[in-house]
Amino acid sequence: MSDEDHLGLEKLQIATIDAIVGAFECARPFHYSRTARASGDAGGFSYGTHQVSHTSGNLHALLESYCDWTDPKPDPDFAARVRKRLKDVYVRPKPTGKADIAKWEAEVEPRRVALLKDADLKSLVELCAQDPAMRKAQDAFFAARYLKPAIKQARAAGFTKALSVAVAFDSAIHSGPGWWDSHKDDVDTIVGAPASNANETAWIEAYITYRRNWLIQRADENPEKYGILKQTLYRPDTFLNLAKATNWDLVLPVKAHTYTITPWDDFPDDYFPDPVERAAGGEFGELGLSSAYDGRAMFVQKSLKTLKFLNPSATADGIYGGQTRTAVEAFQEKQGLPRTGKVDAVTYERLCTQVKLALAERPDLSSGTPDGLRKMDDPPKGRTPYASGTLAAGVGAATVALGVTAEGKDATTPTEPAAQPGARVAKPVEAPTTVVVPTPKPTKTSASVGVPTETGQLSTPSSWSDPLLALSISVGFVLTVVLAAWFFRKTTHM
Repeated sequence: MSDEDHLGLEKLQIATIDAIVGAFECARPFHYSRTARASGDAGGFSYGTHQVSHTSGNLHALLESYCDWTDPKPDPDFAARVRKRLKDVYVRPKPTGKADIAKWEAEVEPRRVALLKDADLKSLVELCAQDPAMRKAQDAFFAARYLKPAIKQARAAGFTKALSVAVAFDSAIHSGPGWWDSHKDDVDTIVGAPASNANETAWIEAYITYRRNWLIQRADENPEKYGILKQTLYRPDTFLNLAKATNWDLVLPVKAHTYTITPWDDFPDDYFPDPVERAAGGEFGELGLSSAYDGRAMFVQKSLKTLKFLNPSATADGIYGGQTRTAVEAFQEKQGLPRTGKVDAVTYERLCTQVKLALAERPDLSSGTPDGLRKMDDPPKGRTPYASGTLAAGVGAATVALGVTAEGKDATTPTEPAAQPGARVAKPVEAPTTVVVPTPKPTKTSASVGVPTETGQLSTPSSWSDPLLALSISVGFVLTVVLAAWFFRKTTHM
């Protein structure tokens, strides 16, 4: 977007606004591969950082935009496969009029149900998220349809704060771009004056509270249809907490429901004066073993890959697993630091220093952070990338998210988006879902992340790191024991 579109906000503030709403939708920001297929969701199959839905027509629009993207051009194989599926995801715009709507719903429902079971489409769009063209297409799609209108609404009210724009953007994503305009007069009445620059903070707080009460009222009026909206109250609660903390400029870190957004999340490198360090070690906190995705863990993994304490061909997944801990211990030992396996402020600062030295020695990487922090590793086509942090984390593209959104977000009639039926929700889980994929070559799997030697180089992975090889050896051993016992028994009875 242009500087005018930014409303005078810094690029990092705009990206943080996007990250907050992304965390609402997908449990973490910048989750381009996220899909949801809840059977009770009237929107049907949904996809992307802010979850475009099938029945709204937005899934078709996004996928078509990806196929037509020009800078960069989409992967030809992926684009060809997506084009073949466009007809399957197309739905005509929802009409007005009770009879016409009933006919439309009868027409769309069988296709909605069919796509919820369509594993091929799910796998395809998740793989497409590896393509930079898809990421660009998603960013442009959500910016044009939701973020720009939200900024325009804030500007019309005379608002200038980043939090105000975030509130407007969330309303647009959650209940449609028209919700703000449909309800601003009610908030004016509550505040006792029209929205203006002079009463921005008071008006926005009143708006958040009004919207929270509206979600509850909507759910109580029709529990069967909208009851699930009560599960989305964390959205206005997040904004109320930010307002209470007077973080109107959205200075990182920012807590968005269950996820804490930090400078080490997937923000562009040039949004920071120092693209490697990003923030002082004191702000990094302490990081250790965890099954949850964390932007700091992604940064640590990519830094360790740059320094060859983790296999450069492995895919960082943002989950601090056993292999990451082992690599951190090896790094600490080489640096003369306590071998804790945790990244604290001292380890973080030492890691940044060594990465900067490595980048200075390798001019081809000097323009970016370790591993080019926004660049996704290129796995073989048709295969989901492996995680380098822990096998239990499974495939990043299939991570089960906790976000909940209302179907009104995809309304085709901006003036009354809340009239759209249904809601989208994914149930919380203890850990990400693990997807079974073909066993790749050792150098590409998470098991191939070798344990570094004292010199910082990778040691040769053990043969037991290949699950199929280990299984074969085990079966062979058991058969040998059985045959030996049989032979011994036979010879003693001869």
